Amino acid sequence: FAIDLDVSNITQLTPKDMAVHHTAWRVSPDGQTIAFAAMGTHDGQYSAGKYAVYTVNVDGRQLTQLTGYDYVDIGFVGWVPHSD
Repeated sequence: FAIDLDVSNITQLTPKDMAVHHTAWRVSPDGQTIAFAAMGTHDGQYSAGKYAVYTVNVDGRQLTQLTGYDYVDIGFVGWVPHSD
């Protein structure tokens, strides 16, 4: 969720049925995008320990899955600087 500082406007950033890993999220250096890990589902049931990495804009738009549900035990996600 995103909450304005005056706490009057709350925006859910991910689908209600998405199990987001509570410790595995980071805001991009420009403050515009959040990267996070979420648990996968199979036939409506969560696949325990199977995570994918996603990004979403801070306004909740452009939810993008970056990986398959191949990762077990994601500790955190992060951003790396561009290299030229």
